[in-house]
Amino acid sequence: MTANVMYARESKPFGRSWEQWVAIWWQWCSAEPDDTNPVADMTGEICDKNQTDSDVWFLAGTFGGEAERTCIIPAGKAIFFPILNDRISFAEHNFLTTETELRAYAKSDLDQATIYTSWLDGVELQNLDKYRVQSQLFDFSMPQDDKAPCSSQGISEGYWIFLRPLPVGRHTIHFVGEKLKFDEIQHSDFKGAKPKFRVEVLYHLTIK
Repeated sequence: MTANVMYARESKPFGRSWEQWVAIWWQWCSAEPDDTNPVADMTGEICDKNQTDSDVWFLAGTFGGEAERTCIIPAGKAIFFPILNDRISFAEHNFLTTETELRAYAKSDLDQATIYTSWLDGVELQNLDKYRVQSQLFDFSMPQDDKAPCSSQGISEGYWIFLRPLPVGRHTIHFVGEKLKFDEIQHSDFKGAKPKFRVEVLYHLTIK
């Protein structure tokens, strides 16, 4: 099923590589503060927030934990989202000073992934290990309370889904991702079980 519903990993949907689309997704995601960010949305109420691309609709994970969202998507839109991903930036990881260091840290972070699974209309998508993507270096801006937005550069690595436009009607997308909390483990001396980051999202979509 994966081959029929997803763009090939080596393809360039709408003239852009997957690496470029990851950067664009992060720019979309980073534009909103936490309280109005689609990643924090529990119901799908703001799933149309900043959806300005003419060809692609972005879905989001969570900041950790579960969400169940209901969303209306215009017909003809491809759908792009991460099962599990990271953002490693100079602003958030100021001990990293070069692009090479960002890339190495992002890879090490995602190497901690143990679960990355997705279902479309109840059917599990296959061979998702082939859809691990590390982005190009990208610029982004993060809102800050009562301050000017913080601008930085980052690298992201993740497991991504890029669906071709779905038929008009109702569909479900369900995904689960889990990894160790790499940042915390790197900077703490854990004697017992290491902490995990887990995300699970169920989307009820209407394509019309």
